[in-house]
Amino acid sequence: VRAVRRAMDIMEADPGQSLSLPALAEACGADMYALHRAFTRLVGLPPHAFQMQQAVEHAKTLLAGGMAISQAALDAGFADQSHFSRCFRQFTGATPGQYLGGGQGKQESTPTNVLTQGQAAGPTK
Repeated sequence: VRAVRRAMDIMEADPGQSLSLPALAEACGADMYALHRAFTRLVGLPPHAFQMQQAVEHAKTLLAGGMAISQAALDAGFADQSHFSRCFRQFTGATPGQYLGGGQGKQESTPTNVLTQGQAAGPTK
């Protein structure tokens, strides 16, 4: 549980940072396969999906602050706007433009801290 909490803390501290599983496991002092299994079991998402969720939540904050979609995508760690839009829609049910304009597909997604709340929020389809 300590390694999972540490991994979550690392990913939450810098949502725009892209970490590989081996680098994350090394930073947590755990075997990468054991970390992946424990993380998925406790959080409900694999580490990479949690990392994407954190990046989308960070981007939502940037967008709400008035940042342009393309700049929010870059600041949140996405390589390009199309990848950002796909991930954003996967986690929120709306494109960034719909989210900003209050479009029909908008669904609020709240950040979760599953180790304290006991539930994970995954991608919506």
